[in-house]
Amino acid sequence: MMIQISDRELATVLAALRYWQQDLAENDGPISEHFAEQTPLSVEEIDDLCERLNFGSTIS
Repeated sequence: MMIQISDRELATVLAALRYWQQDLAENDGPISEHFAEQTPLSVEEIDDLCERLNFGSTIS
């Protein structure tokens, strides 16, 4: 599935991911209702996702 987002939306998503990544690195783990049924991405996985978002790579 592909979605299209504007440059402004992409910047917001990337900033939120980096903020989340920093919080994970500094604290014990995520506290969010979004992860009731899913395991959150690790710090390394967030790096990979941000890189794919920046460069338009697809999931392999």
